[in-house]
Amino acid sequence: MLILIVLLTLAAIIIGLQRTLYKKQQEAELAFNQLGSLVNNLSEVAGKTIETLRRIEGEDKEIFTQLNQLRWQTTSRKLTGDKKTQALNELLLLFNNAWQQPHPNSPQIEELQQHWQQLLQRLGAEKEAYNNAATDFNHTIGRFPFNRLAGLLGYHKKTPLHIPQN
Repeated sequence: MLILIVLLTLAAIIIGLQRTLYKKQQEAELAFNQLGSLVNNLSEVAGKTIETLRRIEGEDKEIFTQLNQLRWQTTSRKLTGDKKTQALNELLLLFNNAWQQPHPNSPQIEELQQHWQQLLQRLGAEKEAYNNAATDFNHTIGRFPFNRLAGLLGYHKKTPLHIPQN
């Protein structure tokens, strides 16, 4: 009888830990999904910019291919939220570096660049909810006994969202 009580107690503890991990993971994913329309807008501006630069500069640079691949990853339904966050971080960094390169003077390019900067400012203001949820999740799976269960159940740390500064 004592063994049964101990086993039931352990089962209840493990289920409670698993529910906490699941809840915190869902909070982080929900917070990232709240950024969805903003990420889609960034992806659209990136696509328009890439096409405009291709048309103006008349060549297909490797950076355009990388940017397009990252754009696809940030909006793909096939990738997890964490993979999308990693792709978005890479896209923002690569795009920021691309804006540092000299481009032909074009009102359309300037307009796209201003739109990009506005979206980055909005994303900077709204990313805190996701970063807080991701940090909370990461702290939880880093503590004992959550870390043992997280490893067994395949939970991985969430990637915070980083906005590069110009």
